[in-house]
Amino acid sequence: MSEKHFTWLNEPASHSTSGSQKSAKDYKIAAVEARSKPTTDFWRKPPSVHRDTGHFYYVTVEGDFHISCIFKGDWKTQYDQAGLMCRLNSQKWIKAGIEYDEDKTFASAVVTSPYSDWSLGEVDLTSGKDHIYLEMQRKAGGIYIRYALVGENEDMSKDPSTSPLRTVNGFTGSDTNESIQVGIMLCSPKSQDGVQVKFKDITIKQISQ
Repeated sequence: MSEKHFTWLNEPASHSTSGSQKSAKDYKIAAVEARSKPTTDFWRKPPSVHRDTGHFYYVTVEGDFHISCIFKGDWKTQYDQAGLMCRLNSQKWIKAGIEYDEDKTFASAVVTSPYSDWSLGEVDLTSGKDHIYLEMQRKAGGIYIRYALVGENEDMSKDPSTSPLRTVNGFTGSDTNESIQVGIMLCSPKSQDGVQVKFKDITIKQISQ
């Protein structure tokens, strides 16, 4: 893990961070709470839709990595969303997490290179399982994304039971020293009030040099 600290790409309307810890290869944040600005998004659609106004709290790592977090959002407006993101540049990135559409919550992934596709599957958030555990891993140039519905105090530190959300083979190069930005993201493409999201147990592990 480099010595760089987390920073915002497009600072949100409000945010707070607590419990940051850093070691040679790991980075942990106990909690981040943020509200997005209105009509913010990461999305690219031909011929000329290039939205890069969403909020991304990231650190730059080299080589393979594993990032995970647990989060809950106040989903109200179509396309309210939050989750994890990895990013090489403004035209090549992946975001994954929860997206609100048609008055339902979906596990969602968007892969952009240079235009965005969108895959999703409906999830049933209940009072006992109203948080999302999400993990993203880079391995040999591929990106692997998994998730689980969890309770607020559920311990996901030991062998979490997860389901696959998306695999993107060959997304990045095989160079083990290649740098990539990784972190949490949120945006609200149609909301005038923004979406409020609470993230916790954010952990990044660099798994190769």
